[in-house]
Amino acid sequence: YISSKRATGVKLEKKIKEEISKSVDKIKNPLDSVRETQQILAFLRRSRLICKYHHKFLKFIPKNCDVCQVQNR
Repeated sequence: YISSKRATGVKLEKKIKEEISKSVDKIKNPLDSVRETQQILAFLRRSRLICKYHHKFLKFIPKNCDVCQVQNR
């Protein structure tokens, strides 16, 4: 993060930024930060936005991958 090497090619969608903004207001202590991180990750799985990023940066993932959907059932 300091050297700006990680995630330099990632542009977050508006929906994701909105979820992060909602979570920021709820974080008052370390436990809240864990809880809100889990909420954001759950949102990414439900919305399948995480799939979009995985397919973009990890070319070996099959197009019909449904790992996130299986875990949400």
